[in-house]
Amino acid sequence: MLVMQCPTETPTWFFKPTKDGTLDVLVAIMEHVIAENSIDEKCITTTGVSSGGWGVWELIMRHPDVFAGAIPTACSAPQLHRLAVLKQTAIWSVANKEDPVIDFDSIQNATYAVNRSGGSMASTATSASGHNAWIPAMTDYNCFQWMLAQQRGKWFAPPPGTVVNKPYALSLVFAMFVLPLAIIGFLLWGTICEWLETAWQSVQEWSGRF
Repeated sequence: MLVMQCPTETPTWFFKPTKDGTLDVLVAIMEHVIAENSIDEKCITTTGVSSGGWGVWELIMRHPDVFAGAIPTACSAPQLHRLAVLKQTAIWSVANKEDPVIDFDSIQNATYAVNRSGGSMASTATSASGHNAWIPAMTDYNCFQWMLAQQRGKWFAPPPGTVVNKPYALSLVFAMFVLPLAIIGFLLWGTICEWLETAWQSVQEWSGRF
């Protein structure tokens, strides 16, 4: 886990189409950590809270091919014309319903725009009050577990808005392994029966020799 914090001279993140240096440093550190460690680059995710959520938006828009999943928390969404690049990053926006500094219309509009352009985004408005949507995001919605389950380019990764828990994990295993095997077995039932009959006859012939 790599945790970055704004330097004191730039205490907030903003939506800036042009490079501002701070995110460049973040990306450089991230690339160094990836190069020095055994990290699956298809499973990199990011999250941030409040102005850090704005930084998440800016980060994934500048680097749309890097992150498998992103959770901008307790923040509004950026201008719609910049969202068309977000086709490979699953995005889950979480904010409190009674947060006075959040523009929920921007989040809803972003959700529609990202999904319409071929991406995948969901938004959750929690029932908590105030600004600290990160508490219900991690405790009630298991967002951290959702991040760990993301893998870029894989259809079986839980979609945005999915509360990942043990029942979901079991259903995922069922969908990935048990169900396909059951379908294959059903389609090849006649052939399987012939194989079993031939094998049984071979066993009988072999045992009759002794």
